[in-house]
Amino acid sequence: RLDVEVGDQLVLGDRAGGTAVAATVVGVGIGPSLNGEAFAVHALFTTDGLARAQSVGNFREAFVRVAPGVDLDAVVAELGARYEVSARTMPPEVRDVVDLGSLPMLLGGFLAVLALVAHAHGLMVTARERLDDLAVMRALGSTRRQLRLTLITASLAVTVLAVVVGVPLGWAVARLVWGGVATSVGVAGDVLAPWTIAPVVLAAFALAVLAAALPARRATQAEPGHVLRGE
Repeated sequence: RLDVEVGDQLVLGDRAGGTAVAATVVGVGIGPSLNGEAFAVHALFTTDGLARAQSVGNFREAFVRVAPGVDLDAVVAELGARYEVSARTMPPEVRDVVDLGSLPMLLGGFLAVLALVAHAHGLMVTARERLDDLAVMRALGSTRRQLRLTLITASLAVTVLAVVVGVPLGWAVARLVWGGVATSVGVAGDVLAPWTIAPVVLAAFALAVLAAALPARRATQAEPGHVLRGE
């Protein structure tokens, strides 16, 4: 929230006696939330720095890490007999993000299927409307294979345009949306292009070829003489 980086100095305000205390940022990270405070609004000090900065009395707390294989509930019960103990829990702000789970992937998959269906439908409509042109090509000597390649090429051309526009636009929208979500819970909102982008692009081209298969098959089954008889 203060938009500070390592090396910046903060003035902590006037402590009792009117003396301002300056502190240097030596690191940025996420620590555990204590006593229900808001997440990611803490500052950690060295012992000497805390002695200079504090304006009220302090109290001591400790973090306990339980060794692997040790019953956590038993440790909490044992320490709870002498101290005020709270087991570690996920901050609500982070849990809300975790609860989203696979929703972005499901939404992306749904949109991908919707785009594939719309693409295939568009190719079928195009092949039906251009049936006369395809029949003329057959009459001029084009083979069935060449007609299929014509429709596949048209499908790939649309896919190239979709990839060139969609991938950068999707990345920009994801960066904007995730940046807002991440900032709201106090973590960095950087979005890196995943290494899986290449397989996704290749899959898009493969699906484009498959989407053109049915329209191409129907277009090549029509007899040129029967199609052009009404011209």
